[in-house]
Amino acid sequence: MHVRLIAVIVGALAALYAGDDQDRYPQARALLLTAAHDCDAVADAKHQRGCREQLIRLLARAGYLADAEQQARHVDDPFLSASLAIAHAVYGDAASALAAIQALKGEPRVRSEAIDWVATALWRLNRNDDALKALALAETSARQIEDAQKRANELRSLAVQKDAFAGPPANPLSADPSPPPHTAPSPVEAFPITVAGFRDPDPQLAERRQRENEPYLEHIYAALAKDDFEGALAGVNAATSDFQKALGLATIAHLALQVKRFDIAEQSARAIPDDKADATLARAELLAVMMTHYSKDHNDERALRCFQAAHDAIVSVSPALAYGRAVVMAELAAKQAEDGFPPDARKTFEEASRFAEQMPPDVLRAQKGIWTPNHRFRGDAFDQIMIRQLRAGFAEDARRTAHTWRESEGARADLSIGGVWMGANQTSEAVAFARSLPSPMERAEGIINIARDLLDSAGAPTF
Repeated sequence: MHVRLIAVIVGALAALYAGDDQDRYPQARALLLTAAHDCDAVADAKHQRGCREQLIRLLARAGYLADAEQQARHVDDPFLSASLAIAHAVYGDAASALAAIQALKGEPRVRSEAIDWVATALWRLNRNDDALKALALAETSARQIEDAQKRANELRSLAVQKDAFAGPPANPLSADPSPPPHTAPSPVEAFPITVAGFRDPDPQLAERRQRENEPYLEHIYAALAKDDFEGALAGVNAATSDFQKALGLATIAHLALQVKRFDIAEQSARAIPDDKADATLARAELLAVMMTHYSKDHNDERALRCFQAAHDAIVSVSPALAYGRAVVMAELAAKQAEDGFPPDARKTFEEASRFAEQMPPDVLRAQKGIWTPNHRFRGDAFDQIMIRQLRAGFAEDARRTAHTWRESEGARADLSIGGVWMGANQTSEAVAFARSLPSPMERAEGIINIARDLLDSAGAPTF
């Protein structure tokens, strides 16, 4: 490897591991340059090409055009060339973009579509004159299409584009980063239970439940608006199901906690029906919240009582709701850690993991007759456990969960595991996980996904 390239990679990776607050563009570049070597080692030609195309597009997106073109030397694809042309235009060199599309090779229809893509990008950059020049080149290619119907369709599409170019672009393009806005945390405490419950979600059933819950909850809110907690508790009895009753009681508890009426909140929690299913899990969630409130109020005896009641409720739930058991137990563990009891929290996290292991493996998602987009599997539970471990500051435990998850589900888990680390702003952990993967293709994909996440969070232009 060229000595200068080694120095660039080592220096950039040093910045990467120095902390997650470093500028994300150089981090992404360093990662993509290391991923290039794993791409080189991929044996399957088709997979290697796909790997390299992702590298090229991301390097171009971040404005590292020399690196992108270096990687593109052995890839002959009009759309990839068009992507590089757009990157030149985005980063201030429209002349090179126009020269690049003039040199495009390939079948006329493909060439026309690729040039049209560049023309649209130039329009989005408010370079209308250059956009029209590019569109004229696309029309020239379109007229060379042999099939008369396809030729007419392509020319018609370009005519529509030309009309659109007369107005302002709906989604302007710029080299200036546009990171997603940071949302400030709400001053109001989160609702204490999972409103949808923990059964495999059915969108139609959820919509019906919402319609049924509206008048029921309106009656409870009306009583609470008058500071009539007793009247609200009486209104709960109009519930038509155990879970609706749980929802009503959780609503009362939520508002009682805002005014430090812990007695009413705990009374509400213990009144939730014990159905060994969704309602019992809601009861456990609410008791876990009560545990935290009592702990903050230095009432350790009541906090411990709420923990034990929540724990026992979760354990009693039917194994059919293994996902709910795992998630609520992990939430209980996270709250234990936040309340200052890390050794106990680790044991509770271990219980959550055992519940997760009872769930069907992710491979069943793809088996005929079993897969549906709404079913939950083992990986879904590990995902939620790992998120809560990181929230609690248990990085080592999260690594163990990631290892167990990967051992259980194989490469299917890689993207999700990396996503959890990135979601917790733990870029170096995500990189370490990706580098530990066994095959060059898996390592390259893992690193490329991290680089993409970095560019997304930095607000790099998308084209």
